[in-house]
Amino acid sequence: TSLVPLGMNDPSPSVSEILVYPNPASSGWVNFDFSDTDATLLRVYSLEGKLVREETVTGIQHLTLSTAGLDSGLYLYESLGKQGERLKSGKFAVAK
Repeated sequence: TSLVPLGMNDPSPSVSEILVYPNPASSGWVNFDFSDTDATLLRVYSLEGKLVREETVTGIQHLTLSTAGLDSGLYLYESLGKQGERLKSGKFAVAK
């Protein structure tokens, strides 16, 4: 009999990790905590690829983003560095 792992420990946070909460965002806002201070821009896209938000985040470690104007559903985000390179990407949900 062999054992098959069903899960694994979370790895240590990477340098460019972004903590997004609450997820799903249901109270009119969503928070982004940046562990990578090299991020200069945060972009939020609809699943169709339409840019719906763009925020300058140079030198900050926390951003509270209003979900006003965003429909319920999934959204993709990316943080960009000084040269426009993608540092981190992920997704979050809006529930209204």
